[in-house]
Amino acid sequence: METRREALTGTTGCLSAVLGAVAGMAAFGYGFDVLAGTQTLEDCGSPC
Repeated sequence: METRREALTGTTGCLSAVLGAVAGMAAFGYGFDVLAGTQTLEDCGSPC
């Protein structure tokens, strides 16, 4: 049986992994938006 400390460590590790994944996806999405925004400005020309 797990001790309370082991259970807490496992929960914390899982939470850290989830938060890391969410942060990674957010950073990727932000970078993609920046690149897409730059491309749109280049393609647009005069006011759309």
